Amino acid sequence: MIRNIKKGRNNSAGQRACSLVAMTSPSRGEGPRFESGQAHHHHSLFAPGKRGSSQVDWAVSLTIFLIYIAWFFLYIKPSFTQADVRDPLTSIIDDGIDASASWEVERVPIMFMANGTYADQPLILALPFGWEPGSFARQDGAYLGFMNGRILTLADVKPATQIWLVHADAEYSPPAVRYDLYADATQAILTDEEFTLRMADGFPDEVRYSERERMRSGAYYVNNQSAPFENLSFNATPLYASYHGMLQGLNHTTVVFAKNPAVYGIVDLAVREGYGLMLSFVLDDYTTYYSNAELTGSINYSSNRCTSFTADLIDFSDGESGILFYLERDSGIRFCAINTTELRLNLTIPFDRSTVYRIVFHTDPLPDVLDRQETSVPRFGVTERERGFTYTGFEGITGIPYDALKAYWDYPSERDFAFTVTDAAGTVFEYEPDPPGLLTNVYARRTRAYLLDEYGNRTRIDLTVRTW
Repeated sequence: MIRNIKKGRNNSAGQRACSLVAMTSPSRGEGPRFESGQAHHHHSLFAPGKRGSSQVDWAVSLTIFLIYIAWFFLYIKPSFTQADVRDPLTSIIDDGIDASASWEVERVPIMFMANGTYADQPLILALPFGWEPGSFARQDGAYLGFMNGRILTLADVKPATQIWLVHADAEYSPPAVRYDLYADATQAILTDEEFTLRMADGFPDEVRYSERERMRSGAYYVNNQSAPFENLSFNATPLYASYHGMLQGLNHTTVVFAKNPAVYGIVDLAVREGYGLMLSFVLDDYTTYYSNAELTGSINYSSNRCTSFTADLIDFSDGESGILFYLERDSGIRFCAINTTELRLNLTIPFDRSTVYRIVFHTDPLPDVLDRQETSVPRFGVTERERGFTYTGFEGITGIPYDALKAYWDYPSERDFAFTVTDAAGTVFEYEPDPPGLLTNVYARRTRAYLLDEYGNRTRIDLTVRTW
């Protein structure tokens, strides 16, 4: 009989074992019984003239006792085997179960060194493990995207925090989530943030934030040449929208995350060689700029002057809101105040293989904005591996006919086996043919182990293997 028993049902194998003991074990204290007349002879053991009679009674009693002992060892004891008696056939079943119902789950932490606590922080991180798409996920079940060899997600970070990725031979399904992001091939809108990005030819063309136009006339130049992107594509998920284009071996992707009024630019080269990427924008009439303690000041629109320097960031502010250009490396920065309403910005970003830049629209104080951006540079920790049994693996075993499973595991055809999986709630799986006979030697081995799901969550189980 082969059964897959869901939790909460009675363990019929346990009931049969109890019945077996009840039928075959003598009651404690039971022994030879004497009628009242026999008891009278015992009292006359030392009476004159009764010596021969008492010796006969003693011999009969001893004979009955010896017969009882012989009966116990010959008929009762062989039905029970001590726990430390090992049958080599149990190892065949153990090995078969391990090969058919166990797997390994990898866990790797992503660690942040944050200066504060920030909710829904965007994360774009290259994945160095060669995992196939769909074979990994966040351990906490949060939404995780994958694009061009990078993972994309939102994380709640605080000092010394970390999130975990898990990987197994499984198909992970993204959770059903809904954010404030609406996107199509021409625009991305964050309704809760009053943010709208409009695209033109695969590149950011205009941004409105906090009910004002903050950036327009976006343009790009590769090695001082401008040309339209080719092979344009668009992809939307509940978490982010992405716009992809190619030019002269350069792949450019624009990403907008839910809950974050920012534009992320990801640039990859098909070949390793030096490239220069220049981005050009016309900005709102911001009144001050900041790059570091030495490169900061006011913007004078009446002088028609340009300011140039090299740095890895620049922020423009009007006292109420700002726009931060956050770059991965030192880049050429040049901005010109042309008239009372127009500020032109050129950013020349050198790179040899890939780079990521961010354009962040904000109303928070600049120190908080900078701390938040620095938090977005995490690193992977040491990979952990854990092995355990799988629920689906046991389901697969219990669905195989008994004779076929014996042949698959090379188990002797003239011998039999059974196994039971139990947890704190009762029997989870039971696999057995017809039960052994009452006088059959049954060898049993119990192993404490874990059911391990694809997210690394463990459930304590007992695996009991019986052979006869």
